[in-house]
Amino acid sequence: MIRRRVALLCAAAIPLGACTTFTDNDSAARVDDTVLTQSEFDLLANTAAGQPDAERVEVPFGVVQNVLNTWIVNQIVIGEIRAAGETPEPAPPAEDALSELIAEQETVFGQWVELPASTDEEFRDAYQRGPEFSEVACTAHVLVETRAEADEVVAELEAGAAFADVARDRSIDSGSAQAGGALGCSVVGEFRQQFIPEFVEAALDAEVGVPTDPVESQFGYHVILVLPYDDIASLPEARAVFDSDGVRFRRAARAADIRIDPRFGAFDPEFGVVPLG
Repeated sequence: MIRRRVALLCAAAIPLGACTTFTDNDSAARVDDTVLTQSEFDLLANTAAGQPDAERVEVPFGVVQNVLNTWIVNQIVIGEIRAAGETPEPAPPAEDALSELIAEQETVFGQWVELPASTDEEFRDAYQRGPEFSEVACTAHVLVETRAEADEVVAELEAGAAFADVARDRSIDSGSAQAGGALGCSVVGEFRQQFIPEFVEAALDAEVGVPTDPVESQFGYHVILVLPYDDIASLPEARAVFDSDGVRFRRAARAADIRIDPRFGAFDPEFGVVPLG
């Protein structure tokens, strides 16, 4: 299950028939101060390709991607364990270097997910920097039919009216209006898929706690609010998003210094190893 989660995290649309011929560079990848040497990588890639005794073989890029993703994920997670003041647990013995790498991932990932979740201060600081940073999108809106009505909504809000009250009184989205315009909380990646592009773009560009100018869509005109921290601090769904495995991992990946040999592509915290260009 752990390996499946990481595989999904690092999935990318790569043509598995594309192959890479390795050169004599000294290192294949680095995460902070830990280096995967070229010889270590060759052994892992050869084993994954079913030729562990060969000096160096040409392997599909999908193999390159999987080996590097596994090694990089391990180093990121080990770094998080150490940063929490813990010692990474040793993996059980395995028959070869690739099996050791996979066993290490299952061991340290299991240890990492049991670490304490974020503090209130960490959550607040990240959330207030906006959904693109925290990956938590908690939004509300007032939907009206015309631009003139939307301008009236903005004027009411600027005059001090509570967003939830205006949404209940004026929004034609009857479902969210009953909840003061609230649309719930979700991971930003899911948020992009759940809502229309105009709404998503405006919400992700908005300042937390500040209503947007009217945004036109096929449904009418929206005035959007990324809910302020005080409104979502006690919402279990908001904290659950922030402390979910995928969001925690991407925060850790963005904070780490990750380098891979450009022959293999680049590392993206969302998708893992992807080809350059």
